[in-house]
This record gives sequence, structure tokens and C-alpha cells, in this order.
Amino acid sequence: MTEIKLIIAFIFQLTAAINLLRKSENINCNGEKRFSSFDQVIYIYYPQSELTPTKCFYLVQSPVNTYISAKIYHNLNGIEPNCRGQKVLVSRDGDSELKGSSVFCGLRKNRPMEISSIGNEMTFGIISNSSTSSVQIILRITKFTQNNCDCSWNIGKKIVGGSNTLPNEFIAHAAFVTHLNEFNQSICGGTIISQNYILTCAHCILAIKNVFKWNVMIAVGRHNISAPANRDTIYADYYKISSAIMHKGYRRKTNDNDIALVRTAKYMKFNRGCGAACLPFAYENFIVPTGTIMTAIGFGSTQFAMSANIDRQSWILQKVQLTVNNSLIHCQNDTRKLCAIGDFNDKIKLRGDSCQRDSGSGLYGYMRNRYVLFGITSSGYACGEKKSYSINVYVAKYLAWIRSIIGSSEFLCIK
Repeated sequence: MTEIKLIIAFIFQLTAAINLLRKSENINCNGEKRFSSFDQVIYIYYPQSELTPTKCFYLVQSPVNTYISAKIYHNLNGIEPNCRGQKVLVSRDGDSELKGSSVFCGLRKNRPMEISSIGNEMTFGIISNSSTSSVQIILRITKFTQNNCDCSWNIGKKIVGGSNTLPNEFIAHAAFVTHLNEFNQSICGGTIISQNYILTCAHCILAIKNVFKWNVMIAVGRHNISAPANRDTIYADYYKISSAIMHKGYRRKTNDNDIALVRTAKYMKFNRGCGAACLPFAYENFIVPTGTIMTAIGFGSTQFAMSANIDRQSWILQKVQLTVNNSLIHCQNDTRKLCAIGDFNDKIKLRGDSCQRDSGSGLYGYMRNRYVLFGITSSGYACGEKKSYSINVYVAKYLAWIRSIIGSSEFLCIK
């Protein structure tokens, strides 16, 4: 009986190995591979012939909502981190120029280096001038789940009284921009919640539709929007709007239900400087206490402007700390809103506040060692003035609505 069980187990393992082999492929030097499913295996061998090229480049792309994991075995001269003539370069972002890559060398024949992509793209470069060097890379595709996904990762002022953020400090921030005098004019902000959707305000969509006639782009990965994308961060990119859905309960006079979802024309490329925000699923039935400190961000005005002529746009993404105050009149009897105010400087001016053109941008709470999107900047009284405060959409009260619009096919990371 034991022998029969062993034979059955062997046949099962052999069948699995054959199926895996059928789904496995090799990539040649300077090749590209786009996975069509998540159960494939890709091998990269170096060298692949008697001729040893000095450089090889490989680009791998997996389906949306998956990531790539790599095991790298190599026999290369040099000792990390001072790799010179022979090395393996890995871009977890899938950067075509291998910018910001990790560099490996030395001997790893039995204990491979294991590394995973941030989004669904990964690039590899192999540089060698020796025929004795060798590299083997085994790639596997894995679906994102709530156990292995991530959100609001950090690599590193329309905000009145705010300060500059670090480049790509808030990887989920998006700006709806139009071109004005060769600069990107930020109309509103938004927050990336998946590879295809951005959360913003309903009144921003009305402006984009009625004033700008949809002639706007979505800027992501930006730090200084006055600079051309190729002179800003290496993660700067633009996307077109495919569609927008406003909450059916939105009321212009009261700004009730001032929330909307924007779908991009193509999937956004996630990398170290662009990714999804953590949504407050763990706080769905939670009332944010008065006195809670939160962080507002945006490209809006740096001082209140009664006239557009003196509206001082911030070209650098700004951040400011605000304090939740549920006793303010707009939030006393409405749990779908969060009111937040900055601290006073001289009893007349506020040190910080959100302002014009910050609409749609995020209000974040720092929970469990990560930023969580609690609010969307909606409206307020003036900005940066005595007794002024911002009124924010409380995202936790709209999670069911978000899911009903996005559907089950779009992955939302819950942390």
C-alpha cells in the first residue's frame, strides 16, 4: 500500500512538473515578455550562446492586479555594492532605462537573491565582459491578495502655511491639470485607489466638464508641476480620462455627497512614485474623534484669493497638519463630513489650511505606520483666515458606494 501511495505521489508531481514546463518560457537577450496569465514561469539565462554579449536587457510585464517575483542566481565578479564590470540591474518599477535600479554581483549559486516588483512590470539588465560569468533568473507571477498587497508606500502647499512634501512622499496623489502659459495649472486634486480609478470631488467633475470641456489630463507621480514631466521625478506621467461618475446624491448648494470616481483611459503604471492609497476599511464604523491630527495635501493656492488674479498656485506639492473638529457647524450633525482646522499663529492668521484648487485632494491620517485616506477636501470658509476651516468628505462612509461603482474586477488593497 505504501509503494502504491508513493507511485501515485510521484505521478502527481511529475504531471505538475510537466504542466509547469509547458507554461514556462525563456526570454532571449534584449527581449520582452508580457504574461497573459498568472500561472506562468519565465526563465532568463545568461549567456545563451557561445557569444557572450556585454549587455542584455529584459522587460517583463504581468497582468493587472498581479506582481512579479524573481529568484536571481549568479556567478559574477565583484563584491556588492561595488559592482563594476559584471552586474545584474533590477528595476522593481519596470523602468525602461533601469533608473533607480538595485545592483547585484558576486556569487549566488545556491542562495538566490529574491526580489519582487512593485506593480506589474519589472526590468532586468545584465552587464558582463567575461565568458565565465553566468546568471539565471526565475520569474513567477502571483495575484495580489489582501495578504501580499501594499498601499500608501513612501519613498522618502496650495496649502496655506504648508510645507513642501518630499518627492513622491504621497504616491497616491493625482492632479487634474490643463496647460496655461506652458505650465500645468492644477484644477483639482484626486487620490489613486486602484490601477484604473481616482477618487475626487463631484464639483471638480462639474468644472472639468462645463468649464474645461474635458480638456484636462491626470498628472501622477509629480512633485513640481511647473516642470516638464521629464524634468520632474522619474515617476511623472499623464493619463487621459475615460469616464467619470458623480454620486447621485450630490447637491451643489450644500456640497452633500461631494464625491466622484474617475476612470483612466488605460491602467496606471504603479511604481515607487505612483500607487494606490490605503482606504479606511478598518474604520468604516469609526467616528474620527475631535483633536485627531491629520495631513492635507495639494497643489492649490498658497494664500486665499478673492480674485483669480492673485491666486498663488503652488507648483510644489504641499502638506499641512490639520486638527479634526466635529463641533463645527457643518459637521455637528453630519457624520459623512470631517471638519478640520489649522493651528493659530498670532490669533489672527492660521498656520495652515487647505484652500482653492486643493479640492479633491486627500486628507490623511497616519495609522498603523501608514497613511490612510480619511477625507477628500471639499469646501470651506475662506482659507488661512481666523475661524476658517476645511470641510472634507468622510471616505469611510462611502466605501460601499465605491465598491458598487468599481465592481469586483478592480482590486482594492485593504490594510
